[in-house]
Amino acid sequence: LKVNAGNNADALEGLRELSRRIRFSNSPDTSAVEGLQLEVLSSFARKTGMWDLAAEAAKAIIDHNPGYAAGHFALALCAEHQKDASTASREFQEALQLWSHADPDLPERRYARQHATEAAVQNSHGHRESAK
Repeated sequence: LKVNAGNNADALEGLRELSRRIRFSNSPDTSAVEGLQLEVLSSFARKTGMWDLAAEAAKAIIDHNPGYAAGHFALALCAEHQKDASTASREFQEALQLWSHADPDLPERRYARQHATEAAVQNSHGHRESAK
């Protein structure tokens, strides 16, 4: 990966190219594999501290498949890291809705449930602070 070499600009361009391939893919198999690649890229970028790249990958996942809970979860994690409580809360809630029939003990679902509430509280405090 270009990311390993520390070349974030090339990695971001690679992400954009992958996103373009997904949008124009006529094959469900290819599309599914490339969606998984985006998810892996977002996870890798978060773990290596490249939050802008992680957020772009998460947005590409959602563009590719808005009904895929993991994309919303990934974007919520990025928003949480950027202290964007409104987006984090909204995306955690969306992931929870999409995971409504998933195993209640799914670690990501438990995390989203806990952090959606925390983000909503932080967001409401932020609104009250700005109203003063």
